[in-house]
Amino acid sequence: MVAMYQPYATYATYTRRQIPLGVLEPADDRPSLAS
Repeated sequence: MVAMYQPYATYATYTRRQIPLGVLEPADDRPSLAS
């Protein structure tokens, strides 16, 4: 699980720095992910 967690955490951190949190979790666009 560590092998899956490390790259995911790095990608999530990089993504959050590039785009705002509101864009990462578009409740209006994708309610499925929001739920």
